[in-house]
Amino acid sequence: MITRKQQILLKRAQAEAGLSDEDYRNAIAAVTGMPDCRSSKDARLSDAHLDHLLSFFEAIYWKANSEGGQIFKQRQFWAMRNRRGNTSRDRYTEADLTARIAQAEYQIMQLGFGQPYLDGIYGRIEPYTHRAYLAALERTIAAKKRKLATEAECPFRGFSMPSQVELNFRAAGGGATQNEKLAAYFRAHPNQWLPMPQLAKVITPTGIGAAVHSRVADCRKKFNMTILHRAGRNPGSGLAKSEYFYQLQTSESGVATALQEGQNLL
Repeated sequence: MITRKQQILLKRAQAEAGLSDEDYRNAIAAVTGMPDCRSSKDARLSDAHLDHLLSFFEAIYWKANSEGGQIFKQRQFWAMRNRRGNTSRDRYTEADLTARIAQAEYQIMQLGFGQPYLDGIYGRIEPYTHRAYLAALERTIAAKKRKLATEAECPFRGFSMPSQVELNFRAAGGGATQNEKLAAYFRAHPNQWLPMPQLAKVITPTGIGAAVHSRVADCRKKFNMTILHRAGRNPGSGLAKSEYFYQLQTSESGVATALQEGQNLL
């Protein structure tokens, strides 16, 4: 399938060559060799088809004009840029490449990657040839299939064991859920500013994907906790900082004392 920009280029070329819609659709069918292909939106159209259509429209334009236009600025520009094979072997090879490219693009789309992904591969081929583009597509398909196969064989790939700090915290009654862990940690460290990276590692072993702000909001709502927040920059390093302060309620003072002494309350 050609891109939206290429479709627009083809329509502009049609207008400049003075072709009616019927002649335009007949030309697509004739040049591509696919009688049922009569639109620039046909998924089977390739870059090779686009090149040949532009060369065809270019020849029509220069038969009726002596001065260049917006698309056809000089004679035989597209014809010289995109020469069609003259032998049966050349024509067979090109048709085979076009079919293989279309099949490879379809496979990549089936793997969950859309047209922008294909455009990215196409744009990195310098200088462009159909063979180079096909090779890039086939390498991509092989790499994606290897990754999927590996993930299927080892569903626990990427799983990391909790750190010793995390295990110790759980043993001290950190709680089963992320919200319970964070609430227990706040109660064990009341009335002090706690940096966000420190809290993140309470929620997850590495701190990655902890969503501290959302967990704090949950603690405020679910456990009726008063948690303050402040943000700014470290005066020494100039780096941004974000800190939270759990304001201990009188009714919870006994809980906080017990947690600080290491008692398991959960």
